Amino acid sequence: MVRFTWEGNLGSKEKLGRERIVKQLVAPWRRSGRNVTADNFVTSIPLAEDLLKHGLTYVGTIRSNKPHIPDAMKANSTRQVNSSLFGFNDQATLVSYVPKEKQDVLALSTMHHDDQVDGDAQKPEIILYSTKSGVDNLDHLATMYTSRRKVNRWPVALFGNVVDVGAVAAFVIWMGKFPQWKISEGKRRRRLFLSELANQLVMPHLRRRALTPTLQAPIRNAMKMVGVDLPPPVQQAQALTSAGKRKRCHLCPCGIDKKVRLACDRCKQPVCPSHSV
Repeated sequence: MVRFTWEGNLGSKEKLGRERIVKQLVAPWRRSGRNVTADNFVTSIPLAEDLLKHGLTYVGTIRSNKPHIPDAMKANSTRQVNSSLFGFNDQATLVSYVPKEKQDVLALSTMHHDDQVDGDAQKPEIILYSTKSGVDNLDHLATMYTSRRKVNRWPVALFGNVVDVGAVAAFVIWMGKFPQWKISEGKRRRRLFLSELANQLVMPHLRRRALTPTLQAPIRNAMKMVGVDLPPPVQQAQALTSAGKRKRCHLCPCGIDKKVRLACDRCKQPVCPSHSV
C-alpha cells in the first residue's frame, strides 16, 4: 500500500471550469450526506476534498495523468493482472487496479477507507461501486443508438448528447410505466422504442412541410415511405409563350430581367416558376 499526499491547485482554467460545473450541479444537495459519482472527465482530488467539506462524498475513476497520482500507482510491466494497489489519505482512498497487462484503472473515493476486493477478478469495491452507479451504463446505452455526428461545433455535439441522454431517460420512464410493452421482443424493445420516438418527433415537421406546394419528386416519395399523407401536387403553368421564344416574366421586377419560355395557361402572359402556381 502507498500513502499519498497532494498540494496546490489544478493550475488550469479548463479543469477549474469542470469543478465549477460539478459544484453548481450538486449545490442543492449540500450537507445532505449523499454520494456523488462521476467519470474521469471531471474527477480530481481537490474537487473530492471540496465536496467532502460540504457534506458530500465522492467516488469516481480518475485519469493517470493527474499531477497528484504517484508514479508507483501507474501501469507498468511488473504489476500482475487482477492486482490492486491502494493509497490512503486522511480523507480519501486511491486505488490502482490492473485488468490487463500494462493497463490500469484508477479510482478515487472519499466514501471508502479500506482495501476490500470482490469476485474472481479481485476487483476493488471502489471500482465496482463507481461502475455500478450508472455513469458507465448510461454512456454505453447512449452510444449504442446515437444521434451524434462527428462535428467541430461544440453546440451541435452537445445537442446530440442531450438527445441521446434524453432518449435513454424516456425509455426508462416508459418501461417503468408500461413494463409489459412489447415484452415478446426482448432486447429489441429499446430499439423499437427509439424508432417510434424518432417517428413521433419528426412527424409534425413532415406534415407541415407536406403543405409546401412545390415539393420535388424524391422528397414526396420519401415522405410517402414514412406514411405521410400528401396533397396532390400543384400543377405549374405548362403553356408555352408564342413561338416558344424566351420572354421576360411580367411579374418579376424589371431589374431582374428573368426570361422564360413558360406562360400562364389563362392569361398567356410569360411567367417564371417562382410565380407560377
